[in-house]
Amino acid sequence: MNGGLEKITVKGFKSIKELNEFRLGNLNVIIGANGAGKSNFVQIFRMLMAMTQKNFSKFILERGGADNFLFNGPKVTSAINMEFEFASLSSFSTGSNSYKFELTPTADEAFLVNEERKYVTTGWRSYGGPSKESRLYDMRNEKSMNKQYDGVGYFVYESIANWMVYHFHDTGEHAPMRRSEIVEDCHKLRGDAANIAPFLLNLKKDQFFSGYYKKVVDAIRLVIPFFNDFRLDVQKLGEAEKVRLS
Repeated sequence: MNGGLEKITVKGFKSIKELNEFRLGNLNVIIGANGAGKSNFVQIFRMLMAMTQKNFSKFILERGGADNFLFNGPKVTSAINMEFEFASLSSFSTGSNSYKFELTPTADEAFLVNEERKYVTTGWRSYGGPSKESRLYDMRNEKSMNKQYDGVGYFVYESIANWMVYHFHDTGEHAPMRRSEIVEDCHKLRGDAANIAPFLLNLKKDQFFSGYYKKVVDAIRLVIPFFNDFRLDVQKLGEAEKVRLS
Protein backbone atom coordinates (compact mmCIF):
# COMPACT_ATOMS: atom_id res chain seq x y z
CA MET A 1 0.00 0.00 0.00
CA ASN A 2 1.46 3.39 -1.00
CA GLY A 3 2.69 5.29 2.06
CA GLY A 4 1.65 2.50 4.41
CA LEU A 5 3.51 1.83 7.65
CA GLU A 6 5.50 -1.38 7.19
CA LYS A 7 7.65 -1.68 10.30
CA ILE A 8 7.82 -0.12 13.77
CA THR A 9 10.34 -0.18 16.62
CA VAL A 10 9.36 1.17 20.06
CA LYS A 11 11.44 1.31 23.24
CA GLY A 12 10.39 2.67 26.63
CA PHE A 13 6.87 3.84 25.76
CA LYS A 14 4.25 3.26 28.48
CA SER A 15 3.87 -0.52 28.98
CA ILE A 16 6.04 -1.30 25.94
CA LYS A 17 9.58 -1.93 27.16
CA GLU A 18 10.94 -3.00 23.79
CA LEU A 19 9.31 -3.84 20.47
CA ASN A 20 11.78 -4.40 17.66
CA GLU A 21 11.00 -4.20 13.93
CA PHE A 22 7.36 -5.17 14.37
CA ARG A 23 5.92 -5.71 10.89
CA LEU A 24 2.49 -4.41 9.95
CA GLY A 25 0.22 -5.40 7.08
CA ASN A 26 -2.84 -3.75 5.57
CA LEU A 27 -4.98 -5.32 8.32
CA ASN A 28 -3.69 -6.08 11.82
CA VAL A 29 -5.66 -7.51 14.74
CA ILE A 30 -4.26 -7.03 18.25
CA ILE A 31 -5.61 -9.43 20.86
CA GLY A 32 -4.89 -9.28 24.58
CA ALA A 33 -6.39 -9.16 28.05
CA ASN A 34 -7.36 -5.92 29.78
CA GLY A 35 -4.20 -4.05 30.71
CA ALA A 36 -2.04 -5.91 28.19
CA GLY A 37 -1.16 -2.69 26.38
CA LYS A 38 -3.43 -2.64 23.32
CA SER A 39 -4.51 0.96 23.96
CA ASN A 40 -0.90 2.00 24.56
CA PHE A 41 0.02 0.66 21.13
CA VAL A 42 -2.76 2.73 19.54
CA GLN A 43 -1.58 5.76 21.56
CA ILE A 44 1.64 5.72 19.53
CA PHE A 45 -0.32 6.66 16.41
CA ARG A 46 -2.30 9.35 18.21
CA MET A 47 0.97 10.87 19.38
CA LEU A 48 2.48 10.91 15.89
CA MET A 49 -0.64 12.57 14.52
CA ALA A 50 -0.22 15.30 17.16
CA MET A 51 3.42 15.69 16.11
CA THR A 52 2.43 16.39 12.50
CA GLN A 53 0.11 19.17 13.73
CA LYS A 54 2.70 20.81 16.03
CA ASN A 55 0.46 19.78 18.91
CA PHE A 56 2.87 17.39 20.61
CA SER A 57 3.52 19.36 23.82
CA LYS A 58 -0.20 19.85 24.43
CA PHE A 59 -0.84 16.16 23.73
CA ILE A 60 1.67 15.11 26.41
CA LEU A 61 0.46 17.67 28.97
CA GLU A 62 -3.22 16.72 28.57
CA ARG A 63 -2.35 13.09 29.31
CA GLY A 64 -0.53 13.68 32.57
CA GLY A 65 2.94 14.74 31.49
CA ALA A 66 6.07 12.97 30.30
CA ASP A 67 6.45 10.66 33.31
CA ASN A 68 3.18 8.92 32.37
CA PHE A 69 4.67 7.93 29.02
CA LEU A 70 7.95 6.45 30.26
CA PHE A 71 8.06 2.69 30.83
CA ASN A 72 7.90 2.25 34.63
CA GLY A 73 8.66 5.96 35.10
CA PRO A 74 11.78 8.13 34.74
CA LYS A 75 13.84 6.15 37.26
CA VAL A 76 13.67 3.10 35.00
CA THR A 77 13.42 4.70 31.56
CA SER A 78 15.44 7.78 30.65
CA ALA A 79 14.14 8.17 27.08
CA ILE A 80 11.64 6.86 24.54
CA ASN A 81 12.92 5.75 21.15
CA MET A 82 10.80 5.07 18.09
CA GLU A 83 11.52 4.23 14.47
CA PHE A 84 9.07 3.87 11.59
CA GLU A 85 9.52 2.50 8.09
CA PHE A 86 7.00 3.46 5.41
CA ALA A 87 6.37 2.15 1.93
CA SER A 88 6.92 4.68 -0.83
CA LEU A 89 4.00 7.09 -1.16
CA SER A 90 4.42 7.33 -4.92
CA SER A 91 4.54 4.69 -7.63
CA PHE A 92 7.18 6.84 -9.34
CA SER A 93 9.61 6.56 -6.43
CA THR A 94 10.97 3.22 -5.29
CA GLY A 95 12.26 2.26 -1.86
CA SER A 96 10.98 2.79 1.65
CA ASN A 97 11.11 5.96 3.76
CA SER A 98 12.20 5.84 7.40
CA TYR A 99 11.81 8.22 10.32
CA LYS A 100 12.99 8.00 13.93
CA PHE A 101 13.29 10.11 17.06
CA GLU A 102 14.14 10.06 20.76
CA LEU A 103 12.01 11.69 23.46
CA THR A 104 13.80 12.82 26.62
CA PRO A 105 11.86 14.14 29.64
CA THR A 106 12.45 17.61 31.08
CA ALA A 107 12.15 18.85 34.67
CA ASP A 108 8.65 20.23 33.98
CA GLU A 109 7.41 16.83 32.71
CA ALA A 110 7.48 17.81 29.06
CA PHE A 111 9.52 16.10 26.36
CA LEU A 112 12.31 17.26 24.11
CA VAL A 113 12.27 15.72 20.64
CA ASN A 114 15.89 14.63 20.16
CA GLU A 115 17.64 12.79 17.36
CA GLU A 116 14.77 13.39 14.95
CA ARG A 117 16.02 11.89 11.72
CA LYS A 118 14.96 10.66 8.30
CA TYR A 119 16.64 7.99 6.22
CA VAL A 120 17.77 8.86 2.71
CA THR A 121 19.81 6.80 0.25
CA THR A 122 23.10 7.94 1.78
CA GLY A 123 22.10 7.34 5.41
CA TRP A 124 20.33 9.06 8.30
CA ARG A 125 19.89 12.84 8.11
CA SER A 126 18.99 15.04 11.09
CA TYR A 127 15.90 17.27 11.19
CA GLY A 128 17.77 19.61 13.54
CA GLY A 129 18.63 20.03 17.23
CA PRO A 130 16.42 19.25 20.26
CA SER A 131 12.99 20.87 20.16
CA LYS A 132 9.74 20.83 22.14
CA GLU A 133 7.83 20.21 18.92
CA SER A 134 8.49 17.82 16.08
CA ARG A 135 9.77 19.20 12.78
CA LEU A 136 7.57 16.86 10.74
CA TYR A 137 5.30 19.75 9.74
CA ASP A 138 8.25 21.94 8.79
CA MET A 139 9.51 19.26 6.39
CA ARG A 140 6.14 18.66 4.73
CA ASN A 141 7.13 20.49 1.53
CA GLU A 142 10.60 18.99 1.22
CA LYS A 143 11.66 18.59 -2.39
CA SER A 144 14.15 16.14 -3.83
CA MET A 145 17.09 16.98 -6.06
CA ASN A 146 14.79 17.20 -9.09
CA LYS A 147 12.70 19.88 -7.32
CA GLN A 148 9.66 17.58 -7.09
CA TYR A 149 7.65 17.07 -3.89
CA ASP A 150 9.08 13.62 -3.31
CA GLY A 151 11.66 14.19 -0.58
CA VAL A 152 11.65 11.77 2.36
CA GLY A 153 10.38 14.49 4.71
CA TYR A 154 7.39 15.05 2.42
CA PHE A 155 6.61 11.33 2.18
CA VAL A 156 6.85 10.76 5.94
CA TYR A 157 4.65 13.77 6.76
CA GLU A 158 2.01 12.84 4.18
CA SER A 159 1.88 9.24 5.40
CA ILE A 160 1.30 10.20 9.05
CA ALA A 161 -0.94 13.21 8.36
CA ASN A 162 -3.40 10.95 6.52
CA TRP A 163 -3.90 8.66 9.54
CA MET A 164 -7.12 8.59 11.51
CA VAL A 165 -7.56 6.79 14.84
CA TYR A 166 -11.13 5.59 15.34
CA HIS A 167 -12.34 4.70 18.82
CA PHE A 168 -16.00 3.76 19.09
CA HIS A 169 -16.04 2.71 22.75
CA ASP A 170 -18.92 5.04 23.68
CA THR A 171 -22.17 3.58 22.34
CA GLY A 172 -24.50 4.70 25.15
CA GLU A 173 -27.70 6.70 24.83
CA HIS A 174 -25.86 10.05 24.85
CA ALA A 175 -22.89 8.96 22.72
CA PRO A 176 -21.86 11.40 19.92
CA MET A 177 -22.75 8.81 17.27
CA ARG A 178 -26.36 8.74 18.49
CA ARG A 179 -26.96 12.47 18.08
CA SER A 180 -28.26 14.30 15.02
CA GLU A 181 -25.69 15.80 12.66
CA ILE A 182 -26.00 18.03 9.61
CA VAL A 183 -26.35 16.09 6.36
CA GLU A 184 -23.41 17.93 4.76
CA ASP A 185 -20.93 16.58 7.34
CA CYS A 186 -20.44 13.40 5.36
CA HIS A 187 -17.08 13.48 3.63
CA LYS A 188 -14.82 12.03 6.33
CA LEU A 189 -15.81 9.92 9.32
CA ARG A 190 -14.74 11.50 12.61
CA GLY A 191 -12.63 9.63 15.14
CA ASP A 192 -15.54 9.30 17.58
CA ALA A 193 -18.09 8.54 14.81
CA ALA A 194 -20.12 11.66 15.70
CA ASN A 195 -21.04 12.07 12.03
CA ILE A 196 -21.68 8.40 11.26
CA ALA A 197 -25.31 9.10 10.27
CA PRO A 198 -24.55 11.58 7.45
CA PHE A 199 -21.52 9.49 6.46
CA LEU A 200 -23.66 6.36 6.01
CA LEU A 201 -26.43 8.33 4.31
CA ASN A 202 -23.95 9.65 1.76
CA LEU A 203 -22.62 6.15 1.09
CA LYS A 204 -26.15 4.87 0.57
CA LYS A 205 -27.38 7.65 -1.74
CA ASP A 206 -24.24 8.29 -3.78
CA GLN A 207 -24.11 6.16 -6.92
CA PHE A 208 -20.34 5.80 -6.71
CA PHE A 209 -20.27 4.79 -3.03
CA SER A 210 -23.43 2.66 -2.82
CA GLY A 211 -21.41 -0.51 -3.39
CA TYR A 212 -19.35 0.28 -0.28
CA TYR A 213 -22.54 0.81 1.70
CA LYS A 214 -23.72 -2.66 0.69
CA LYS A 215 -20.40 -4.12 1.86
CA VAL A 216 -20.90 -2.50 5.28
CA VAL A 217 -24.41 -3.95 5.57
CA ASP A 218 -23.24 -7.39 4.40
CA ALA A 219 -20.41 -7.35 6.95
CA ILE A 220 -22.87 -6.65 9.77
CA ARG A 221 -25.07 -9.52 8.59
CA LEU A 222 -22.15 -11.90 9.10
CA VAL A 223 -22.51 -11.20 12.82
CA ILE A 224 -26.24 -10.34 12.94
CA PRO A 225 -27.96 -12.34 10.15
CA PHE A 226 -31.35 -10.73 10.78
CA PHE A 227 -30.00 -7.18 10.31
CA ASN A 228 -31.99 -5.48 7.53
CA ASP A 229 -30.63 -1.95 7.13
CA PHE A 230 -29.63 1.18 9.02
CA ARG A 231 -32.41 3.54 10.02
CA LEU A 232 -31.31 7.03 9.01
CA ASP A 233 -33.91 9.61 10.03
CA VAL A 234 -33.60 12.93 8.18
CA GLN A 235 -35.36 15.96 9.64
CA LYS A 236 -35.43 19.72 9.09
CA LEU A 237 -34.32 21.77 12.11
CA GLY A 238 -34.57 25.45 11.20
CA GLU A 239 -32.32 26.11 8.23
CA ALA A 240 -30.34 22.92 8.78
CA GLU A 241 -31.16 19.44 7.55
CA LYS A 242 -29.97 16.84 10.02
CA VAL A 243 -29.85 13.06 10.08
CA ARG A 244 -29.77 10.65 13.00
CA LEU A 245 -28.87 6.98 13.28
CA SER A 246 -31.51 5.19 15.31
